[in-house]
Amino acid sequence: MTLKAKMFTPPHPGGILSEELEHLGVSADDFAKQIGVVSDLMTEILNERAPITPEITQKISAVLKGPSVSTWLAMQADFNAWYAKKRQIS
Repeated sequence: MTLKAKMFTPPHPGGILSEELEHLGVSADDFAKQIGVVSDLMTEILNERAPITPEITQKISAVLKGPSVSTWLAMQADFNAWYAKKRQIS
């Protein structure tokens, strides 16, 4: 008998960031201005349609007292690896 493991979907870091900003009461536009990125890019990240890059993680970590740069990047790497595997299976 073969057991098929259910695939765990790791969180996209944009979803984590979105929850954090909501908790803090900070809008995507305000946060984008605060860290010096365009609002459209921040919206894409928060809606999990764009990755968090090393440059952006530096800016996020400089403003938020939350996950470190390496933690943000690890979350993105886990999500990327899961997505690549999902595409191979589909």
